[in-house]
Amino acid sequence: AVVSTQSGHYGRGCDLVPDCYDGSDEDTCPGNCNFENGTCGWELDAAYDNFNWILAQGPTGSYNTGPDNDHTLGTKAGHYVYIEGSYPRVKGDAAWLYSPWFQNPTRGCSLGFWVHMMGDDIGELNVYIVTQSGRDLVTTLTKEQDVVWVQQSIALPKLSAFRVLFEGVIGDGYQSDISIDDISFKDCQVAPVCGEDQFTCANGKQCIDKNLVCDFGTDCEDGSDELRCGQCDFEHSFCGYTTPEGADKWTRDKEGLRTDNMDCQSGDGRYYRGTANTTTSGRTCQKWTSQYPQRHDRTPENYPYSGLGDHNYCRNPDGEPGVWCYTTDPQKRWEYCHVAACDYYARSRPTSKDKSAVLQSPKLGQTASSCHVE
Repeated sequence: AVVSTQSGHYGRGCDLVPDCYDGSDEDTCPGNCNFENGTCGWELDAAYDNFNWILAQGPTGSYNTGPDNDHTLGTKAGHYVYIEGSYPRVKGDAAWLYSPWFQNPTRGCSLGFWVHMMGDDIGELNVYIVTQSGRDLVTTLTKEQDVVWVQQSIALPKLSAFRVLFEGVIGDGYQSDISIDDISFKDCQVAPVCGEDQFTCANGKQCIDKNLVCDFGTDCEDGSDELRCGQCDFEHSFCGYTTPEGADKWTRDKEGLRTDNMDCQSGDGRYYRGTANTTTSGRTCQKWTSQYPQRHDRTPENYPYSGLGDHNYCRNPDGEPGVWCYTTDPQKRWEYCHVAACDYYARSRPTSKDKSAVLQSPKLGQTASSCHVE
């Protein structure tokens, strides 16, 4: 987030650079660490790996590998963490470095860090996202990166709870030290956990009273408290519409839609009646009543209920996977057409004559003026 400093200037919070005089813009940034005051909740001695990361100052203990200084201060007094490639380590040994847990992070989260990977025997640095169900590899750095510190930035997936795992793997020999410094998370601040009588705004940063949802006034910074309040195109969800208990269910569907003049493709497009007349490669369609340059038997007479006629519009009279046409190119007999798929809609399937299919809107607030439904 952008923060206002005491001098009135604006900077970025949680970027390991204090913009406020008192450093408060960096106080509540879980996972951020320059290792000058310890490991900031990062676990250097994880179980089940082969050895541990080391908190260090100055050069590592091996020749022609590892940094001379840390990245934060750029001096031998600064701190960083690294894996040592010397004996008794062997090729393939791995050390794990775990971040604190992010239990309720906001969206658009990213990880930044500085890495030093210099040496003829460098192995690899793997970055994983760890969840309650397992771990997924995000990126891998292999071989020598440079003789100086190199910045890395990684966009992280949207997860409700996760932690980051750095896995340092020893290479072919002792010149395989890997070092990390200045780890930072952007927009991964832990979001508030809202109470049962509160609504969680979509940005994950705000809790408001549930009575303020759909009251025709925006209370969330992102306006999400007014998004599920009756208006709906059913493209992504039911937008808060529900079916009362005992009533026939409604479903979101875009298959099986049938009208007399559909201009979109539902299913295989057999009911499409639009005016698209070019193929996916841009070729012009041949009229269905024409026999030149392509001779065929897909005629209006042979397929009377398929929308064929004295026109060259794309159709699907014979059960192909999508709409198509014969082309006016003598070298290409036929091709599929590019026709947009139909939008989703709400659909009921009554199970008996006496049962109703009811779809009720979300609870709306009070309004001082009249309103209408379209």
